[in-house]
Amino acid sequence: MPPKDQIYNIQFHADYTLNGRSDCNEILGGFKLKSDYITIDSLMTTEMYCGDTSLGDKYFKALHESETYQISQNVLIIYYGSDSKLFFVEESL
Repeated sequence: MPPKDQIYNIQFHADYTLNGRSDCNEILGGFKLKSDYITIDSLMTTEMYCGDTSLGDKYFKALHESETYQISQNVLIIYYGSDSKLFFVEESL
């Protein structure tokens, strides 16, 4: 769980591109879906130094290692690695 002063998000677009943010860096890339599998590719990030408490590198790596996903109500769960998960809650616009 990131500290409250660090915001991590991601947006998936209909043209199979994505953009997001770690605590202080922007993320851009593409993705592919097949059934409940997700592949995030062409992932790029800016490289600002975010401080010693930043989880930005781990977040970027987790997105790169994404394998499957699940959507339940307003929560997107992306599974990566052997038994790890990223949770995203839909933001109201």
